[in-house]
Amino acid sequence: MYVAGSSSRMLSTDVATEFRGRSIAYELLPFSFREYARYHHVYEGQKRTFSKEARSLLKRACRDCLVQGGFPGVQMLDDSERASVLQSYAQFTVARDVVERHGFSNAAFARNLARISLASSGRDFSISKIDGMSRSAGCSPGRATITAIIDAFEDAHLLHQVYEFTHSVQKVRLRGFKVYAEDPGLLCALAPATSDGLTRALETAVYLEMRRRASSRVGSIALLKLKSGKEINFIEGDEAFGITYELIQVSLNMDNEVTRQREVSALQEAMARFEKSEATIVTLDEESTINIPEGVIHVIPAWKWLLG
Repeated sequence: MYVAGSSSRMLSTDVATEFRGRSIAYELLPFSFREYARYHHVYEGQKRTFSKEARSLLKRACRDCLVQGGFPGVQMLDDSERASVLQSYAQFTVARDVVERHGFSNAAFARNLARISLASSGRDFSISKIDGMSRSAGCSPGRATITAIIDAFEDAHLLHQVYEFTHSVQKVRLRGFKVYAEDPGLLCALAPATSDGLTRALETAVYLEMRRRASSRVGSIALLKLKSGKEINFIEGDEAFGITYELIQVSLNMDNEVTRQREVSALQEAMARFEKSEATIVTLDEESTINIPEGVIHVIPAWKWLLG
């Protein structure tokens, strides 16, 4: 057993080396919604049916979870204290597990890049764009270094990178990728208030839950860009292990008919491509079933989907 005072002394990439390959590493993320709900005493077990009161409590808890996040140490703090603590988590991780460990010379750039990356959770991310903005400000270390820092953020469990779906064994950043914060609370603590903030927090929570559930290789969760230019938030599966693909779209709500048509049509195209008869849209509150020529789309409220 190896007990480390800081993760910088034993990151996941060190485990196999330190134990000469005789090891199994388990990833422990902050509270899932199930754990969050149990912590706050709004969910106690394996219930599959819920009373009207229970559903109301879980809906409210889900919205709170998207903003507060799942780090145990911030659960009972007020908004300003929570934001301050989460910001300190990110700063400490960058200082110890990224800059100090890897010897990056420009600590200020790494801290700013961490803030930008976490605030971009759920959005398309471009190394070239970051490099261009930094060059304009006279402080870019170059694309290779920016890429290395982003990789170090992931190794330190500050964020995760999700690439565009491809059958290639190599991850291809040039095809497009997104970053997702280690916890939706980090997004809310570090991002300026925007109209799409809750949507991206929900997308981040869905990604993290998919990561918890994934039984195949790391990297089996991808974003899917279709020939029409439409996008599916997540496709998960692994043909090498015989795990069929699952298509998941995330939409805060589908009250607007234009939004509804966009999400449904994208899934129809993806379902036809992968010969799937079912797909899922995770929303904040809506629950319904949409029958289409390709099969059926299950619209599931986030609190129910996150409980599994």
